[in-house]
Amino acid sequence: MSMIHIEIPLDALTKSNVARALADLTLALGGHKADAPVAKPVVSSPPAASPYAPPSPVYTPPAVTPVAAAARAAKPAKPAKAAKPAKPAKARPATGKTAPRPELEGLSSEARWSSYFNALPENSKRFLTLLEQQGKLTLPDAVVKLGLPSPKAMGGLTGAMARWAPKQGIKIPYDTLEDSNGTRYWVWRGVK
Repeated sequence: MSMIHIEIPLDALTKSNVARALADLTLALGGHKADAPVAKPVVSSPPAASPYAPPSPVYTPPAVTPVAAAARAAKPAKPAKAAKPAKPAKARPATGKTAPRPELEGLSSEARWSSYFNALPENSKRFLTLLEQQGKLTLPDAVVKLGLPSPKAMGGLTGAMARWAPKQGIKIPYDTLEDSNGTRYWVWRGVK
């Protein structure tokens, strides 16, 4: 396969004879007749901002050539993806809250908390221990003291704890608040 490399300055393409020659060459190389109808480029001048400013030419590209139109039409359509079967809805209690796991029924709140705490990832355990020790912890302090890569990681950590706590039949032992500057912080209220 041979390659042809053509360099034409952009300002030369604003001249109709150069644009026409390039279009004829492209059509000839594509196996089409050079006398195929090709729209001529339109060079017009926008209204001048000032009566003293010279008009600057504006290049309008030629219409889609028959070769380009045929290439677009020849592309096969993408096959449609098969729809996934719908998952059956899970039954939820009428209260809208998640019911605790059946094996936790009858356990004391301390036993539930212990089970929940022991199943947490290490960073979550460190956060809860630090918050219990300090009583109050701001987002920037938590990120630094826990060595997290960003505040977003802290959101993932607390969000996961809040989602799993109802399944253990416990309430999260802290409140999430925001100060007047918009800084998020947590206050320990204890295991109940």
